[in-house]
Amino acid sequence: MADSLATAAGEGIEVELKGKTYKIMPITIGDLAEFEGYIRGKRLKEAMVAADSLPPEDKIKVITEMCSKGLSETDVTDEMNKLDGVRFLLWKALSRTDPNMKLDGVNDLVDMSNINVISSIVQSIGGMDPDEVPPTEEEAGSPLDGTTPSPS
Repeated sequence: MADSLATAAGEGIEVELKGKTYKIMPITIGDLAEFEGYIRGKRLKEAMVAADSLPPEDKIKVITEMCSKGLSETDVTDEMNKLDGVRFLLWKALSRTDPNMKLDGVNDLVDMSNINVISSIVQSIGGMDPDEVPPTEEEAGSPLDGTTPSPS
């Protein structure tokens, strides 16, 4: 409950990952705006790769169409549920208290042994369920060893 109140008050939560304690702040509207930009950039790169073999005029059409295409709420939610989206949002939440944290630095914190707890934390800091405290790595279990969280 204290973690939920701290999150609601914008104080964030402390969590131990890979033997180190990190303070993870709630996701802000600015973070979500940056996430949308990240998604657009990612999609633009994919379109450019796909259009690489096209003649220049067609490349311009593909890129122009991709740039003018909006993102729906479903597009953003779908990206949040992908590993790359979880990584980006966790980075934004960590970098508010650790400005030296790099996006690639999150790669060292997340692996299959703690992906369940990380996903739960990202949902918590995103406000999806403010009354639910993220489980510890032990409580979350590991998808590799077949363990699952025990019901509370």
